[in-house]
Amino acid sequence: MEQDVNEENDSEIIEKYSEALVNTDHIVGKASELPYTKEVIGEVLLAMYSAVEDAEERKVLEEAYLKLESFISDEDYQAMSEYISLLADLKQEVDDQEKVFELAAEQIPDTSLEVLDVLNKIEENLKRRKQDLQRIQSH
Repeated sequence: MEQDVNEENDSEIIEKYSEALVNTDHIVGKASELPYTKEVIGEVLLAMYSAVEDAEERKVLEEAYLKLESFISDEDYQAMSEYISLLADLKQEVDDQEKVFELAAEQIPDTSLEVLDVLNKIEENLKRRKQDLQRIQSH
């Protein structure tokens, strides 16, 4: 009976996470707005991934697991939002893409550095998540 309850909870976790993915209108979302912690969602996704043999289902679970990294802290989200907003404004004024990034770095240097840090954290966490998936694939 306990296994049924866990399966039911796992299904609810995945369903609510799926809703959060659909309702995220930016490249990144706030981790605080996820229905469960990234750790809980990640554990459930990995457990499902290891139990599924169908390649298409595994691909969907893999993408959902990696997409967890697009949910970041509120502080990091604020920095990203500010930066993205400035880039959008600058794109309307300047045609040269490279120049847009240069101007953004000049106008908000601290935020530009914060965004770089956020992107580096996301990249590192994605590498870790990919290693998790590779460990499961090799077993």
